[in-house]
Amino acid sequence: MQHTTGHILPAPTFNKIPRFEHQVHVIAPAALHAIGELFIEHDVQQHYGVGLLHRHFDLQDNQIMLHRLNAGDIDVCSVCDVHSVDATLLVPHSLYLNSMLTFEPFEYSLGDTRVPHFDTSFLDALRDLLISLALRETISLVPNPSDGMPNGIIVENTLAGIEATQSTVQPREWTPHKGDTAVITGWRFHQDQLGRLQIVEVKECVKNGAGVHNVT
Repeated sequence: MQHTTGHILPAPTFNKIPRFEHQVHVIAPAALHAIGELFIEHDVQQHYGVGLLHRHFDLQDNQIMLHRLNAGDIDVCSVCDVHSVDATLLVPHSLYLNSMLTFEPFEYSLGDTRVPHFDTSFLDALRDLLISLALRETISLVPNPSDGMPNGIIVENTLAGIEATQSTVQPREWTPHKGDTAVITGWRFHQDQLGRLQIVEVKECVKNGAGVHNVT
């Protein structure tokens, strides 16, 4: 995959990624449309979409954010000591455009065979587009849900007592509790039968009335 400097992202670098509470929470539809057109042009929309670049935790040295699927396809992303896992099985999960203007993983998973190879031409074009849209520090590359989320949406909450988030699938009509707000943090792209670009909201984080990520 043509994207990274080839090493685990250092904790101090990860900690410069905006926290959820400090990141902008709205992406202009025109910007998403331009990004979606680029994905379609390079035919990468089957595997990857975009996310709102953010973090929920501070990392210490030799720690990473690691995605694992639990029973029922519940995605848990937790702080993990890199020495506690087989490094040869680590693969990029989510990527961002770093200060050196190369795409680098900031979250990982274990042996996910769905990770595609990105052509340099696509990454170069996406880099230039994100810079032109002033979204270098706002948009990340994220894998699409395996089923595309046609009828549901992924809802992410922070788990109480541990440094982890849990993402579960909810019906499209799901709404947060009174006083809470849903922030869309993931989108995928596809073309309909007439060739028109469709932008699908696939993930959201929930923040409480104080603007802080919800805890379950």
